[in-house]
Amino acid sequence: MMVSPTNSVLGIVELDNEESDDLRSQNINNVLHDAFCARLTGWVRPKDEWSFLKRNRACVILRDISSRGELELAAAKLRRVFKEPHYHLGKPLPLNVTAGFTEYNGQRTDLELALQQAGIALNQARQSENLFKVFSPQKAKSIRDENKLLESMQLALERGEFQLYYQPKVHAGYRTLIGAEALIRWHNSEQQVITPDKFIHLAEKHDIIRPITWWVIKSAVNNLARWPDRLSVAVNICPSLLLEDDILAVVTDALDLFGVKPSRLNLEVTEKIMIDNQDLMLAQLARLRDIGVKISIDD
Repeated sequence: MMVSPTNSVLGIVELDNEESDDLRSQNINNVLHDAFCARLTGWVRPKDEWSFLKRNRACVILRDISSRGELELAAAKLRRVFKEPHYHLGKPLPLNVTAGFTEYNGQRTDLELALQQAGIALNQARQSENLFKVFSPQKAKSIRDENKLLESMQLALERGEFQLYYQPKVHAGYRTLIGAEALIRWHNSEQQVITPDKFIHLAEKHDIIRPITWWVIKSAVNNLARWPDRLSVAVNICPSLLLEDDILAVVTDALDLFGVKPSRLNLEVTEKIMIDNQDLMLAQLARLRDIGVKISIDD
């Protein structure tokens, strides 16, 4: 963190407790708002400034913060101030806060930019489950690039830019063709062919992996229906999707629609999935095996 000429830091502090619109909860929301206000007042120093941006979010300008260490001390105090719950009618109400900080030169003309940067840092703190994050131009660019790639993937699905290629599988002993592995490729609007190592890892961190995987399964089974009955197809599955019931419906619907025997479909998952969420995973794998689908574990 570089020091701004005025040694000021702008922060956005957000109360994470979810608000409700029903009348009974509205009273609790008001209590939490008042407690949030009181705790913030106890956190800032007389030379600092703060004001509400919305009921559960406040903008704070911390003066004379000349290093990352001083900001971390301020954040440590923030943690202490909000550590204890607020008691209302004898019941504890937790006050969970998250913050994002950025350098601020004190000029009102740059206030909007500083708020945007602090907002980016706040989102990063939420995603990392940390108390706070400090705005980083490099990290912000990375996030923008990821968001742009996510938007492009969504458009690619709508435009039909994804295609499947097939890597042959040969019997080790008889040297005969026994099937193929489905490999996704992205033919984007710029006439480029993008391999999965450039986008699948990001897709797996977001919901878009679901429609992409469902498309792969349906497309692979559709093509498999045109192949000789002795051949099978293998599809790689993101481990987290095997924790959802939807995959069973997608697989059975595809097999029924294209008239393919379940034993010709092989779902490949990584060995790691057998360690995490083991009970749920074994139950889901059992359901898939019960309908005849083959399961392969990659190491």
